[in-house]
Amino acid sequence: MALLIERWQRHGQHRLYVKDTETRTQLGYYDCRTGKLSLKDAERSYEVVLALRPFLSGSVPEGLAHLMPQYPAPPAEVLARTESFETFSGSYARPRPRVLARVARPRGRKAERVVGRRLARLGRDGWDVLRAAHPHEDAEAAYLVIGPPGVFTVSTLRHAGARVRIGAQAVWVDNAIKQYLRNARHEAASAGRRLGVTLEAPPRVIPVLAFVDAAAVESHEGHPDVIVVRGERIDQELRDCVGELSLPERDRIVAAAHRTAAWSI
Repeated sequence: MALLIERWQRHGQHRLYVKDTETRTQLGYYDCRTGKLSLKDAERSYEVVLALRPFLSGSVPEGLAHLMPQYPAPPAEVLARTESFETFSGSYARPRPRVLARVARPRGRKAERVVGRRLARLGRDGWDVLRAAHPHEDAEAAYLVIGPPGVFTVSTLRHAGARVRIGAQAVWVDNAIKQYLRNARHEAASAGRRLGVTLEAPPRVIPVLAFVDAAAVESHEGHPDVIVVRGERIDQELRDCVGELSLPERDRIVAAAHRTAAWSI
């Protein structure tokens, strides 16, 4: 059964409550200030900690480490390919996110700032947010985001006061046609190929178009392979995505991303 995490911040308290999505029963909560986990059903401790893990910044707190599930060893071939990677689970601490540097790009500095601040919230909850190390003129994807639902390339676009309409193959900004969908698909496919070089198989990478300051963003069902969001809500939209990427898979993808040198913290 799936579990739901609800963040609660009030009266100086900061807790993550764990509930069963079907019965809405509360299974326990994690106190972010004290680092203590309170369980109502000890038999489901593995499920609870596994559900909490994406919301815990850095490595698993020492007090919860003994509750983490023991994953089966990956195939020997995959281990052989990735044994030289720097991974961040277990005893390794994930690198702390640094301030994201701004790069003068056609998509606009404000769009990068808005989206960057929103993605930083995901980073504090255990997601990995990587920045394109060497952006070029034709590439719009500035971020590679790796979290529980999957792997995403994020393109930031600012069209202040414009009406943005997204069709199956093109984007209309007021009356001008833009090839943002084609470019986003190309960037995601390219990211998948780069990551696949050092992994057993290329991971599925989902392109995201994040529009900032648009008067309206109208999206239809003709582009199921591309996520279109308002940049001001991108963290919430990505949290709502359906998917399940295990911790070992995430660590290997993050290691592969660092190995390619195409992205950095």
